[in-house]
Parts: sequence; structure tokens; C-alpha cells
Amino acid sequence: MGNNHEEQKHISRASVAKAVLEKHGKSFQIKMMIEEMAELTVALCHVNRGRVPESSIAEEIADCLAMTDQMDLIFKNTNHKTSQNKTLDNELDQILTTMGRLQNWLLLAENHISGDFIVKKLLREFRQELNVYSEFVGTEKVNNWRKIKHERMIRRLGL
Repeated sequence: MGNNHEEQKHISRASVAKAVLEKHGKSFQIKMMIEEMAELTVALCHVNRGRVPESSIAEEIADCLAMTDQMDLIFKNTNHKTSQNKTLDNELDQILTTMGRLQNWLLLAENHISGDFIVKKLLREFRQELNVYSEFVGTEKVNNWRKIKHERMIRRLGL
């Protein structure tokens, strides 16, 4: 088991994303992206109403970040710049707005998977917003969840 764990560390996120797309297909994973964004939407709304602490949404952020790796492959997006000049309240509103726009465009773009400019732009914005919000909920916690999810997917794919 220890040796297998060492091997898992060397499998890149891009390789896992590619394997997931090969196994499940682009259309299925676009729908999964929408599902993960919906789960993040619910979690963010719970934070906004004070039902859960902000740190509890690290897992949902990690799920969305993992899905953006797959969307990058589908839509050929390579720009991962991060903006860090937003307040927490603005960031929450912006994430929810961008998620809604991205969900709509993913549904529209599903039949036109050729690197749609608007989807690439929204993916870039969404990733930036998730990275900024990660700082509020704990970047280390989000990164730990990303690692857990990454290793779990490697096991599921048999890589």
C-alpha cells in the first residue's frame, strides 16, 4: 500500500482529468461540473446564512477545482491567473454569479465542444474566484481536500 501511495503522488491532475474524461466522456463530465457547482452553491448559501462555518466548504471548492481541470481539457483553457483584490462578501456574490453563468454556458456549449471562448473565460473567472475564496476558508484545507479527491480518483480509475 505504501508503494502504491508513492506512485499516486506522481500522477498529475491533468493525467487524472484526462483519464476521467476517457472513462466517462465529455458530456457526462460537463454535467458533473454543473452538479459540483450546484453543491458549492448550496454550501455557499449555507455559509451566507450562517448555518455552517466558511471552513466547511473546502471540500466543495476542491471538487469544483478538480472539475475545472477536466473542463480545461474539454475547452482547451490554459490560463490560471489568480486575482486577489476582492472582499469576502463581493467574492461570495461573484462566485454565485459566475457559477450560474458558467452552468448556463456549459449546458449550451455541450453540443459545441470546440473551445468556446465564453466558456473558457467563465472557467478562468470561476477558478480565480475559487482560489480567492479558498484563502478565506483556508487554502491548506482546500488543498488537502484536493489531494484526497485526487488520490481517490486515481484509485477509482485504477491508475
